[in-house]
Amino acid sequence: MYKSTKIDLNSDERPKRGVKSVTAPCHVGRRKKEVANEFPPGIVQVVRTALFQQTETLQCGANLVRNLCAQSSMPPESIARELLDAVKCFHYKNPMRTHFAHLYASGLVSASARLVRRNGKAIFGPSSWDDIEVLLSQSTDRAVATSGIRLTHELQTAACGAKLLSLMLKTELLDYDLSSTEFDFNSESLKAKPTVVVMKKQGLRNVLKTVTRHTSKCLLRHAKYLLDSDVYSQPSGNHNHTACCASEAKTCLDNLGSVICYTAWLLCAEERISIEHQTPAFVVRDTFLSELSLCDDTLPRMNSKKKKMFIINLKL
Repeated sequence: MYKSTKIDLNSDERPKRGVKSVTAPCHVGRRKKEVANEFPPGIVQVVRTALFQQTETLQCGANLVRNLCAQSSMPPESIARELLDAVKCFHYKNPMRTHFAHLYASGLVSASARLVRRNGKAIFGPSSWDDIEVLLSQSTDRAVATSGIRLTHELQTAACGAKLLSLMLKTELLDYDLSSTEFDFNSESLKAKPTVVVMKKQGLRNVLKTVTRHTSKCLLRHAKYLLDSDVYSQPSGNHNHTACCASEAKTCLDNLGSVICYTAWLLCAEERISIEHQTPAFVVRDTFLSELSLCDDTLPRMNSKKKKMFIINLKL
């Protein structure tokens, strides 16, 4: 039989043969981060112009940012703030601006796994609960069109926001064993996890309810694109637009679901309970059923039989 053996993750020594499992510490600190340099002052305005002002230079801005990030140079916090604002907003006349802003922001979030600012802060992240809630609510609050190219663009924006929020949590919790709930909320490293900090200040139980509520609303609003059911007739309009709406709606729902999982783990860690504990499951269940009880207002054209079938499909 194999023996479980502890291995120093910071050691260059190769593990001995016969080792079946590795017991690793779940605390932060094993991943050493490099201090990033900010963009040279002379090109900050060039980058800002390329990213936010001139449509024809969006791709140039992308290439410039990627090259500088590869050299461990990061934009100042003001540009990171503008990027997040761009992802939160919907530019119907220029939807590619939001798409490019999401790509830049995602690159900065990924860089946060290996880089920090000189003041110890993360390269990119939310500064308030409003930042997070806007990203959560875009699939319903911003996607207001009924069909067609406009709904496609609105759902693309919502998908960008949901993916970014999920990525921020994934990156900030990268050094933790998510099968365990050992998480020190008072550790010094927490200040480099802005998303976790904001959610903790809001109250993780309340955050879990809010995330579940927005996810449930997304499912209810875009059920005709998400559920295989004969309750809904096939959406009318251009087939390509319908396919794009279905793809973007699914992306929204998948990433909002990931945010629920990360938030449930944080709640378990804060309350010092195991991940198998029923507390987060009850919070999610009760919030989902509460939203489901309100769905009658969103389905005025369904008869009672179809509504019953629809609710059964949702619960599945």
